[in-house]
Amino acid sequence: MHGPGRTLAALAAALCLAIPLALAACGGGGGAPAKTATPAPAAPTPAPTPTEADRNSVRTADSERTLQSAREAADSLPRFGSVTQATDRDTNGVTTDRARAAFDGAGMTVTVTRADGNTLTLDTADAIDDRFLPSGVFRIPGGPRTARVWLTANIADRAATVSRLAVTTANGAPNDWLAGGYWLHIAGRNLLATAPTVTSAHMGTFVDGPELRLPPNLPATGTARYEGLGAGAFATRYGTGFTGAGVAPGSTEIGEFEG
Repeated sequence: MHGPGRTLAALAAALCLAIPLALAACGGGGGAPAKTATPAPAAPTPAPTPTEADRNSVRTADSERTLQSAREAADSLPRFGSVTQATDRDTNGVTTDRARAAFDGAGMTVTVTRADGNTLTLDTADAIDDRFLPSGVFRIPGGPRTARVWLTANIADRAATVSRLAVTTANGAPNDWLAGGYWLHIAGRNLLATAPTVTSAHMGTFVDGPELRLPPNLPATGTARYEGLGAGAFATRYGTGFTGAGVAPGSTEIGEFEG
């Protein structure tokens, strides 16, 4: 993790989604002598759970906007306290978003507050996948650690947010945890359709935990080094002269990595 350098190590951002809706209706008839009955309202059809295919379908809906938001996020300087690095930045290049996590020992929510006062909520209750990492992966002084990761998706017709969230915590110590992750938020029209219109893409990454909120906070300048597991996402374009098997020249590729 480079301080106000250029990157927040192991975390960069880009992902997406889409999902169909269904609607049901019913009615009834009468006889002689005529009697009518008002049909009971049809129960609303629950929205289906997003899948990997759902995310991929919007991921490529507007690759130019996704790539541009990824470039801007990568070039933004991180905001310290808790650490946030995102697409939106001020005239000095410093990220204007602020992310704050809340972890209750089982689930997590992250509130991202943007410069205009609007907020995004990343919630593990919206997880479409979650898992524990193998024990012994994190070797941190002070005792064993437990690590858990979630992939979340919150999808609507005009806005869609996906995120990868992770937390490590000391066994039996609910106030000893460190969270991190990245998100992509897309706004537009007909995002649930097969040909969505994307008007904006915004992405970012964060690291937060109780120790980051206690004095002394991270300094405004300098660098820090992290060693351990990392995860993130990437957005890249193949050159027009690329001749790799099965990849057309100029293609855009967006994916996730762990290492």
